[in-house]
Amino acid sequence: MLLSKTIRVSSSGTASVKLDCRGQARCDGTLRLTVKQKKRTMRIGAVQVSLAPGRHRVEVKLNGIGRRLLARARGRLHATLLIGGSGGGQQRRVDLFRVDSRARR
Repeated sequence: MLLSKTIRVSSSGTASVKLDCRGQARCDGTLRLTVKQKKRTMRIGAVQVSLAPGRHRVEVKLNGIGRRLLARARGRLHATLLIGGSGGGQQRRVDLFRVDSRARR
């Protein structure tokens, strides 16, 4: 189900994640973003999803820890994207980075 390799974060602290739900059933579960630092794994954002088959863009609001870590990392951070329900899940290491709104045209 995972699609995103990079996740862009807007100035409001919202991360935009692309997901691909395959098959004929809905994809239900929790989408989590975590960062591992100094032997600790910290959750920096989470959202419940229930998606019909197809490709979707899901918005995840970063928590205060996530925004601070991203600021300290100068707008770029390695995070883990995990999606899954009660039966386990899939995960992928992703690049999380802030999009400079002034750079857009």
